[in-house]
Amino acid sequence: MAKRRRRLTIGKKKSARKVQKTTAMQDVFSSELYSWSGRDDRDRKPTETEWNTTMERCGSFELNGFVFHKGDDAIVHSAEGDDNVWVVRIKGIRRRTLADGHKKSWVHVQWYYSNRDIAELVPSL
Repeated sequence: MAKRRRRLTIGKKKSARKVQKTTAMQDVFSSELYSWSGRDDRDRKPTETEWNTTMERCGSFELNGFVFHKGDDAIVHSAEGDDNVWVVRIKGIRRRTLADGHKKSWVHVQWYYSNRDIAELVPSL
């Protein structure tokens, strides 16, 4: 089965019942947030050991003008359309410097799996 292509839209948690959506990103999982998109080999997915020992811990990161913190929620949209979305909670943020000097952020997320899990965020469910 072919992998589904996803685009990422982030919503910063404003309250327990409201998530603000930002403009959808045009690329498949921007390397700014999820560097494991197969199109960016410069920053491969970190191992668990790297995550826990060598990567710089960060309290926040910025994407499309929005600042996100550990504990914030994000909405991940599928390329299949707005009816196919996933909601995640940011569990951790790490950063590492690549050989060319650029810093890349990685985010560890917890996926919400049921309507009950996200009922407070999306009241229409």
